[in-house]
Amino acid sequence: MTLQAMRAGDQASVDAGYDSLRAATDAYTSFSLFGVTLMVAGDPDADQALIEEALGEYDRLLVDFGELQYNDDALSRERGSRLGDWASAPFNMPGTQALMGDMAARAGDSDRAKRHWYTALRGNEAYRWAFRDEVQARLDMGPEAVAEAIAAGELQPFGARFEGALGTSESFVDPRFEGRIGNGSCTICHTRLGAFDDPSGDSSSVEVGFIRGTMLLPEGVPNPMPNVFALPGQDSTPKAFQISRIEWDQDISSEPLPAPEPGSEVEYMIATPPGLQFVAGKISVDQRDDYKAYTARPIGPPRYIEVRAGEIADITDSEPMVFEPVE
Repeated sequence: MTLQAMRAGDQASVDAGYDSLRAATDAYTSFSLFGVTLMVAGDPDADQALIEEALGEYDRLLVDFGELQYNDDALSRERGSRLGDWASAPFNMPGTQALMGDMAARAGDSDRAKRHWYTALRGNEAYRWAFRDEVQARLDMGPEAVAEAIAAGELQPFGARFEGALGTSESFVDPRFEGRIGNGSCTICHTRLGAFDDPSGDSSSVEVGFIRGTMLLPEGVPNPMPNVFALPGQDSTPKAFQISRIEWDQDISSEPLPAPEPGSEVEYMIATPPGLQFVAGKISVDQRDDYKAYTARPIGPPRYIEVRAGEIADITDSEPMVFEPVE
């Protein structure tokens, strides 16, 4: 309803649509990103207050997502994995972060915009995401220049690639992939096509290796979705990270599998640039870290792993990372 009203220039119906989306968010907070936040991203008439509301709704989603890990009902266990990358949204993480970076730039929050864009280039399988070049261009431009270009109609924002959206006067189809990628607003997250599938060769990828290991989940978290980071050493800025999503076979299934059992040992895989790194994990709610883990070593600092381009550094034969409560 809101999309149709936006396309028709019917502001009263757009406002009514937002009210319905807010009500839906209150009833199902973990889906707020796909309501108010996503709609504002493409709204050509969104003012500062509406953009800041959308940013706040995303923050509320993250809190709800964290708390969801402690809910043990069937619906919560099914919902959790849909908030990361999964079969129907293989690039949910980089696409979401790119979209949020654009909105933060429009709101004048430069530091937040850069954090979102940085994350979009390093989270999960972003190394082969088809839109990474656009994100890198934004980092090179800087948030202020991005906001000015969007306002002037010179730059098409993420989440605004449908007819009637900000900076999009007619139906948009990505010119790459022989037209198979469709409407960029949806497919920045939902396409299965990546940089390696572009016959034109215009989509860049990043040279990475992989760390494959295991982690022992804590007993006290019934619906765990830990973050796992590849860290180079003293610098606390991660080179890459993985939200440990539920495993799925995208060739045969569009549904996520149930959350792993508390106390079980599960595998993780991180795509990261080459170099000497260790792995750290955490289970958290917003800014509160409840559990932390590090690549196992009997004594001393965490174990470092040499990552080589195009290779898997497999440490699954070693002891798993163990999540310990944060005192």
